Amino acid sequence: MGAYLAFCSDIPGYRDNRVLDADTAARHPGSGWVRVLAERLRGRGMDLITGDVALADIEAGRRRVEDAWVISEEESGHAAALCAHGARPLAIFCFESPLFARTFYQQAETLCRTYPLKLVFAGLAQTTLRGQPGVHAITIPNYSLSDPVPTPPPWAERGTLAMVAGNKYWRTPFRLRWLREPKRLEAWARGKLRLTKSLVKREAARRQLHDERLRLIEFFGQRGHLALHGGGWLEPGLLPMRWRHLRPLLKKLNPRRCADKLAALGQARFALCLENLTYPGYLTEKLIDCFRAGTIPLYRGDPEVTRLVPANAFIDLSQHTDLPALEKKLLAITEPEAQAYLRAGQDFLASPAAHGCSFEGFADQLLEWAQPLLTADHA
Repeated sequence: MGAYLAFCSDIPGYRDNRVLDADTAARHPGSGWVRVLAERLRGRGMDLITGDVALADIEAGRRRVEDAWVISEEESGHAAALCAHGARPLAIFCFESPLFARTFYQQAETLCRTYPLKLVFAGLAQTTLRGQPGVHAITIPNYSLSDPVPTPPPWAERGTLAMVAGNKYWRTPFRLRWLREPKRLEAWARGKLRLTKSLVKREAARRQLHDERLRLIEFFGQRGHLALHGGGWLEPGLLPMRWRHLRPLLKKLNPRRCADKLAALGQARFALCLENLTYPGYLTEKLIDCFRAGTIPLYRGDPEVTRLVPANAFIDLSQHTDLPALEKKLLAITEPEAQAYLRAGQDFLASPAAHGCSFEGFADQLLEWAQPLLTADHA
């Protein structure tokens, strides 16, 4: 049957080749590049299947393990099993921050060594993996070039500020009822102990921006400027103890999940746009979504963001820690000044620099890096 690629992830929803379905891509926006890669490979006479399907096919004699090239998301169990049976490692990648992928960051040097291509954020490329061959600093692909983009309302008709984010705190908040549930309390305590012992997690906790996000919600929400969208904000227990005084405000803001994220963002002149933490290269869809929606992002996250995105396309929250002064600045921005920000965002989207943030650009880049290996395999 010839060489094929096995895409390996421990996300259950990706298995049985479901990562190649449009419905799965809609539920997991960061996976769309896999479908594009499969299309590109089909044009070259190669299949892309998921790791579990590859293992089943090999066991049933439908495919040969030595024909498999493995792409692994972090420390995938299917990738390890395929490589142990003789499949060839091709690429390993991580689109998650050290805040939620502690094991990968702690073991990155060992996990990545056997893969010719290592696709990681700049922070990891510049530290743990520095000096290893085949390391590429990447940005998370997060949209398709063919995705429709809504037309936002005129500037004068928009609200001041929007935020689209679910209530996801960086660690599980403590719940008083656990005092009556010893097993749950023990599990929570073990998690705290793992955090204390893990240098990676401790450093990530120091860089986390979840508390800053809540501080901004509190300030702008109380001022009546904020339209908050996203799930989980009204669920008791999902906020940490120190922020539970926000419950009345959150109830007043009445946040709900939005069916169209870009349309919700476009209803406001500005958008709060914070990553989960500050980490070099960790740039998610949040900033790109604002540009595509036609709103001005108030951004904080990747400390090296201006290596990719022009500084005149967004307002850098790390330079505006005085919130009353920031409020005054936002309310004073004229429409011509705002249009300059918006044009800069659109210019960025149209530039080659933004291409790697798209599914198509990322898939093409991966194929370019992999081509020498795949060509040698066919020779």
